[in-house]
Order: sequence, then structure tokens, then C-alpha cells
Amino acid sequence: MIEHITGPYKGHYIAAYACPMGDLGKQYLGYFRICAAMPRSFFDDDYMREGYCEDICQTSASALRCAELQAIIQLDRLPAPASSVCHWGQAADRAVSSMVLFDRWPTISKPHH
Repeated sequence: MIEHITGPYKGHYIAAYACPMGDLGKQYLGYFRICAAMPRSFFDDDYMREGYCEDICQTSASALRCAELQAIIQLDRLPAPASSVCHWGQAADRAVSSMVLFDRWPTISKPHH
């Protein structure tokens, strides 16, 4: 059992696992899980998506790389994570203490004075 945790990549973590396959475990199949927070191991239950490589690899390292690549492909298809937005009328260099995080870009109208 070989696993590897990487990230963050686009705000997410990748847990990869190389499972021995074939005769006497001489080949490996790579599995991945995409997590919002850094998992302790591949087997943590808190993940967003999971999948596996279609090819059986000759080494555990190549199975892990294959799984991580498949996870990155999935992450590239996800919407971007939340970003910081400055309040209206504030200079960007002075707005650091009053930034707001949004999951989605909100509809904001400029305040009337």
C-alpha cells in the first residue's frame, strides 16, 4: 500500500494511492481522491471526487503519478475556488483588513450616496 498527498492545487488536495495488482503484486493501479482540506491519508472519508487510472502501471511510483495526473485533469474542470474581493471605494492596498470571501461572484450594486 503506497499513498501520496499533494497540494494545494487550485485550492484542493490530491490523495493518491497505488494498489498492487497482477501476479504477486508486481503491477499497480492508481486511485485518486480530491479533497477540500488536507487529508491525513487516502482513506479519509472527507473527499469531493474520486477516480482511478485506466492503465495498470509497472511501478508504484508511475501509478501514483498517473493518479495525480487524472486528479489534476478533474480539478482543471472544476470552477475556481473563492477569491478575495475588496469593498467598494477602498484602495486595494488599504483593503487587506476588510476583504470578504465569496463562494461565487455575487451581484453587488455600488452604494448610493
